[in-house]
Amino acid sequence: MDELGDDADLYRAGMTSLACVSVMLALEDAFSIEFPDHLLQKQTFINIHSIRAALTEASRGEKT
Repeated sequence: MDELGDDADLYRAGMTSLACVSVMLALEDAFSIEFPDHLLQKQTFINIHSIRAALTEASRGEKT
């Protein structure tokens, strides 16, 4: 299996919209957070770097 870098496009690597929702729900459960509405978009989950930033924002309750 090839490794993906933090900036690799997860959708180009094969992630579907259904898989994205599953990832989002799993992250919310694992970290006891809720992603705010403004983060519920494709760009938020496009790569590990953007997911990490969204997790940080959601855990702090910040809005950028």
